Amino acid sequence: REQWSQCWQRECIGVLNQEWGCGLESSSSDEDGKESGCVSPFQTVLHQVRHPLRTLESMLVKFCQGGGTKKDETTGKVLFNNTGTLHKSFATVGNGLFRQHNFTQYSCVEGVAQFILEYHKAMMQVTANDGASTTKKSSSFPIAARYPVETTTPCQILQLAGFFDAAEAAYPLHIKRLLKICQDKDHVANQPMSSSEYQVNQGDLRLTWGHLERMDQAIVAKEGSAVTSALQALTKELGYDVGVDQQIEDF
Repeated sequence: REQWSQCWQRECIGVLNQEWGCGLESSSSDEDGKESGCVSPFQTVLHQVRHPLRTLESMLVKFCQGGGTKKDETTGKVLFNNTGTLHKSFATVGNGLFRQHNFTQYSCVEGVAQFILEYHKAMMQVTANDGASTTKKSSSFPIAARYPVETTTPCQILQLAGFFDAAEAAYPLHIKRLLKICQDKDHVANQPMSSSEYQVNQGDLRLTWGHLERMDQAIVAKEGSAVTSALQALTKELGYDVGVDQQIEDF
């Protein structure tokens, strides 16, 4: 949109309400029993995950206004100042998706953390597989598998999505070409992906669980809820080791 307005805001919330969960069997038909479906239906849907701490960092830099970061005078490490406010567009999307929350009243850390938690909770409710796998399992659920973006190769994703299955592939003629690429162990498609574009958080913010826990104490005192323990539980459920947050590669 060239310009954001209340009209676009209402339209945005309407689209979110229409599309959220539209792929579920229980919500794929209207009151008359006719199939409504989604605007963008896909043969197979995968759940791509990233370490929650890295996601939190990235979203804080993008959607927190004010507050910002500062360097610790003793250690020289960049710290996050949780005194800013969430961007109104982020709060609008959050309120549209997760009506049990009021994102306009959250601090930056609390708001972004709650969004991450609720999003993954919703995704995992319809995920058929637990963790990345090189074998896609059939399921009546719209999400067939979950994979960590930091360690999964494009060829593994192709296999999970059914691109090598002649019965499921959208364009079977591509199967032979894709198999040839993925049989080459030295091909870039057999290497984990790396992100090199659109990196807003270029070393501006690096969070650890200890740093997050210190901010959490202020959040609990002001807003009455903690996010660190919930994010750690999510991190474990997604298959990451909570104890090695400082060793995770940037993505």
